[in-house]
Formats: sequence, C-alpha cells, structure tokens
Amino acid sequence: MRSGIARIERDLEGGEGDKEQRLNECRERLESLVSLAAAHPQELAGELARLRLLDKNIATALVEARSAMRETALTSAAWQRRTGEIEKLIADRSYPEAKRLAESLAAEPGVPPEVAVRARELGAQAERELKRIFGRGGFGSERNQLQQKPPS
Repeated sequence: MRSGIARIERDLEGGEGDKEQRLNECRERLESLVSLAAAHPQELAGELARLRLLDKNIATALVEARSAMRETALTSAAWQRRTGEIEKLIADRSYPEAKRLAESLAAEPGVPPEVAVRARELGAQAERELKRIFGRGGFGSERNQLQQKPPS
C-alpha cells in the first residue's frame, strides 16, 4: 500500500510523456488503492487520508494541465488569425499594408519563432509584389524630348 502511494507521489512530481495521460494513470492506480484500503478502514486510516489528499492533488493537476492546453490552443489560434490577416491582405493586393503588418508582427515581443518566420516570409512576399508592380512601370520612352514652344 505504502509503496503504491509513494509511486503515485513520485509520478505526480514529474515524469516523461504526456502530462494529462500520466495524471490519468495515477488516478487509475489511486482508485485501485482506495478500493483496497476501503476494505480495512480502521487499519489503513492514515493511508486513506493520504489517498484522499493525492486524489485532490491529481484533480488540481489535471485541471491545470487542461487549462494550459486550452490556453496554448487559444494562443496558437490567435497567432494563426494574425498571419491569416496578412495572407488576406496579400490576396486582396494590399501589399503595403500586408508588408507593414508583417513587419510589425515579426518585431513584436513574445512572438513564437515559427510565427515570426511566417510573418517575415509574408512580408518578403508583399515586398516582391510591390517591386514587381513598380519595376515594370516607366515614366515614358527615352525618345521623348522637350520641344520649345514656337514664338507667338
């Protein structure tokens, strides 16, 4: 009984792999220990108290792990939305705005590296499009010359 409790406590402190899966496995082992201890409540009163505390700690850790996963997903979705805005500006041929927004996003503090890389790629794409547009234009042919106005 005590070795099972000690193992669960060690697994709660850390371990490899998916945290939520590890916590669920701890909870399963805990439930089997509780059913064993429930058969002898007087002799194992101290162990039952430790098991209840462990159950509370596992529940708290599961809530924290799930909250962290949801927060990560929301944050990721927010970054994807912002890069999507830049992609939409490029698709709408609003290249100056897309370039400005991409540069702003890439320079923002706390931007994940993959988002910053994507923002720089989109900014470069907008820059290429701007160069393509302005590069093909001209200001007249070289044949044109100024002519003096005849005297009146």
